[in-house]
Amino acid sequence: MNERPLDPSTNLPLSSMLDALAVDGMDGWTVHYRALADRAAGGDVIVLSVGDPDFATPPAITDAAIKALHDEETHYTLAGGIKPLVAEIATHES
Repeated sequence: MNERPLDPSTNLPLSSMLDALAVDGMDGWTVHYRALADRAAGGDVIVLSVGDPDFATPPAITDAAIKALHDEETHYTLAGGIKPLVAEIATHES
């Protein structure tokens, strides 16, 4: 049996889910560890490859998720996204 890589901060085995995402010889773990190394070297890197955030979910997000569930907003959106969300994201990307 192959052993899974360990999370360096917790020493717990990491998920094997990314094994299925190997593309052109580069697996998800390679991307993950390269991103961590680039960030540690001072790069402006947001690691979205593997893992869980190291902070609690902000209350505003939890409240919005609960409200969406109560409002039955549990289905897929249009491919272009929800207009107010797209507009808000655009204010941060311009």
